[in-house]
Amino acid sequence: MTKIKPLHGRFLALAGLLLVALNLRTAVSSLSPIIPFIREDIELSTLSVSLVGMLPPLGFALSGLLAPMLTRKIGLEAALVSLLALVVVGNIVRALSGDWSLLSTGTFVALVGMGMGNVLLPVVVRKYFPDRIGPMTALYLTIVSLSALTPPLIAVPVAAEFGWRIALGQWALVGAIAIAPWIFALRSNKVEE
Repeated sequence: MTKIKPLHGRFLALAGLLLVALNLRTAVSSLSPIIPFIREDIELSTLSVSLVGMLPPLGFALSGLLAPMLTRKIGLEAALVSLLALVVVGNIVRALSGDWSLLSTGTFVALVGMGMGNVLLPVVVRKYFPDRIGPMTALYLTIVSLSALTPPLIAVPVAAEFGWRIALGQWALVGAIAIAPWIFALRSNKVEE
């Protein structure tokens, strides 16, 4: 039988779980509504926009291979910190891009991190909430749905007011905030060992 984590560890894991879930669709859903703003600044052909649109399945496929290997090598919590770092770096690169190649590279890096989150969140639920698998899965999937819904609603007004770079870069902050619980979880796990 799986040992249930102490309450403080479960609270930290819940915060981390929900914050990771909040990052799992932002790179996908924040880009397409602001393509017209980006095209005013960067030359993007229809083909290049289409190629960026092909990146999510490629990034998610690669992350499906990487996530288990990385988790075995460095552990679950460190893998979560790593995937969030990819999301943060990818969003920063996208925000700073001056051409299609950097925009697509940053998007791909963020997508790989998000895809790893898709693979690892069920593992988080099994590890930290073995007695609440159904409710916790439903909860984090609700947050994932919100992370797909919210960015398009926010991106266009932010791009109109502050520019498309802020509209893309703001999601790096969301990713950076999500790292904090997992750093604390890493430290707690080292103390317990």
